[in-house]
Amino acid sequence: MAATKSFLLIFCGIPSSGKSELAKKVAKILEKRFNKPVLVVGTDAFREMMPISAEDFKPEREIFLKMLVFSAISLGLQNGYIVISDDLNYYTSMRKDLGDLAKNKGAGFGVVYVKTPLNVALEWNRKRDKPVPDELIEEVHAKLEEPGKKYRWDNPIVTVNLAEEDLNAAAERVAEETVKCMEKWGKPIRVSPLTQHANEIEKATRRALGEIMKRLKVGNMVDELSNLRRNVVQYALSRNLSVEESVKLLFEEAEKMVSAKITEKPQGIMFHVGLFGHVDHGKTSLARCLTEKPSTAALDKHPEAQRRGMTIDMGFSSFKLDGNIVALVDLPGHHSFLEQAAAGAHIIDLALLVVAANEGTMPQTIEHLKMLESLEVKSLICVVTKSDLVSAERLEKVKAEIQSLLKDSKFEGSRIVFTSAVSGMGIDDLKKCIGESLRLTVRNWTGPFRMPCDHAFFIKGVGTVVTGTIMRGAIHVGDEVEVQPAGVRGKVRSIQSFGENLKEAYAGDRVGIAVSGIKPSDAPRGSELCQPNSVKPATALIVKMKVDESFKYVLRKASKVHLNIGLETIMANFVPFMQEVVDTARKVNVVLNEVKARDECFALLMTSKAVPAEVGDKVLIFKLDLPPKISRIVGVGTVTDIPADHVELVKKKVKKGTAIKKRAQYMFIIQGMFKSKEAVEKYVGQTLTSDSGIKGRIVSPVGTEGLLLAEFENEIREGESCYLTIYRRIKSHKPGGTP
Repeated sequence: MAATKSFLLIFCGIPSSGKSELAKKVAKILEKRFNKPVLVVGTDAFREMMPISAEDFKPEREIFLKMLVFSAISLGLQNGYIVISDDLNYYTSMRKDLGDLAKNKGAGFGVVYVKTPLNVALEWNRKRDKPVPDELIEEVHAKLEEPGKKYRWDNPIVTVNLAEEDLNAAAERVAEETVKCMEKWGKPIRVSPLTQHANEIEKATRRALGEIMKRLKVGNMVDELSNLRRNVVQYALSRNLSVEESVKLLFEEAEKMVSAKITEKPQGIMFHVGLFGHVDHGKTSLARCLTEKPSTAALDKHPEAQRRGMTIDMGFSSFKLDGNIVALVDLPGHHSFLEQAAAGAHIIDLALLVVAANEGTMPQTIEHLKMLESLEVKSLICVVTKSDLVSAERLEKVKAEIQSLLKDSKFEGSRIVFTSAVSGMGIDDLKKCIGESLRLTVRNWTGPFRMPCDHAFFIKGVGTVVTGTIMRGAIHVGDEVEVQPAGVRGKVRSIQSFGENLKEAYAGDRVGIAVSGIKPSDAPRGSELCQPNSVKPATALIVKMKVDESFKYVLRKASKVHLNIGLETIMANFVPFMQEVVDTARKVNVVLNEVKARDECFALLMTSKAVPAEVGDKVLIFKLDLPPKISRIVGVGTVTDIPADHVELVKKKVKKGTAIKKRAQYMFIIQGMFKSKEAVEKYVGQTLTSDSGIKGRIVSPVGTEGLLLAEFENEIREGESCYLTIYRRIKSHKPGGTP
């Protein structure tokens, strides 16, 4: 739809005056005759989504409804629509708020006054399917502040009386005057950032859908997948998701749909299987039994691992299974290497939770399980190793322990396989179980190339080789790439995957990439190889998170935490906060003094060094300075913003007073909020809210003892409590500062 400008029509009138029918007629005329896109927004439509709202009045619910209405109007104006506010809008202040919203969006606005007489509205109301109480209509009629009585901006562009005028004729007149008024405003609509953003999401999701169709050969699902893409686009725009988040969501939802429809086993796919569990429970020995092709740091080849007799780093190897390649990720189990295990969890499809039969579940077994849940690993198999060392009774006891551990988790009911790396017992059963657990997987095949680096080393005659699992996009021999956060660029000379030379590789492939122009020191673990200018380094992240229910401590603001993002684990300064809406155009970040188990919040994380990150990335937060015998996982979050400038934080204080005397209509004297005239004067013009949810503003001091005069939008009760919320800005945080 090609709109040249956006405009807000603010309808005003009493209930049952015919506004809604008029709005529908006007919308159709504007769209059909004048080719203008129109959006009709009314409180009633949102109220019907909350059916209990009709049964009892709750101020917080009314505030929420107003937020929904304003959000819908804002979104329509941003996208070039004529928006019709189909509501009572009987106070001048209500119309002023809507006019300000339009101006903030660069849009014009006009008031349409539906001046139906009270007796006619009452008669029409009684004929409705669900009439409202007559008293309500009479009350609104008494309160209605007629448009244009005080301010020129409030003069109606059209006044209609539907008791005397034909509905269709009135709609024609309103539509024509609206178009004339839009021309007078004379502000052609620029293509808004949101509109451009919508176009980018459209293009990106179409490319992604094409890749899904080509790779998975699901031509019989064209209509279903096309509908899915449209739904994803609508959802992404409603939540203001980035292009990358939108495409990722499409891939995730397509995987669910395709997996449910296609029952045959996948072929020619690389899957990533991680081995987790307590130290010395036999993960590496199990990997050795399964491995056909060892790769980077596999099977404890690292000299320090051999000296210490335990895995200290991620190791990679592979084997073939049912026409697919299974890449094994062997991870440390010792409590001091939890961050290595967390890094490995980011890149796997299936987890093997390893438990030694002679010891049973241990602290790191539990910690690794919580981590797998937090990072949304899809499936899990429990592998009981060293099964040949214990009795059958002991095996049953360990099985019961595991079942108890998994109970009420997302992995409840996962299969348990008994094995021995020495005798080979159960290895074939495990392979069969892995094969049955593998399912068709949709990767992020489109979008800018992105690969977290897990190892980098120099090979004579080849140069610097960077290894990793491609998270998004594709890479080709000859492509230019960039290492972040170092910012160094190079060119792809060759690509290998478990010894096989490739010309190109895609998301999901485990590869070694030879790159000219960079040194191994440019690409340490935690850095990313990516398409130039696609990923930026960050020294501050804002994440939306939930504190894990197993976290036993209180985490205070400015606490030091360990942050795992991608394959990097670093120190960060943790500042929790909640976002509060002050008005339609402003939110504030209210700092919390502390958070505890199950709390949901935002958090500002000031990192000890730059990390490559994007909005939508998963973040795991630890307290590694806690004893290893308890869960050290604080929680998991999603990056919602990467601030490039100061982050403004505020403290919140609520002052309470009491309405002690009515001075005039809607005017009350408030006591107890302040102690002096001077204190009141600082807050003249500020907004108050009564217990019943009615808003007002401070007009002036009364006397010298801290009394104040307040004007409200509606009548309140004497003795009713009133509240003033004060936000005090505290020190802002600048990215790049010391955490």
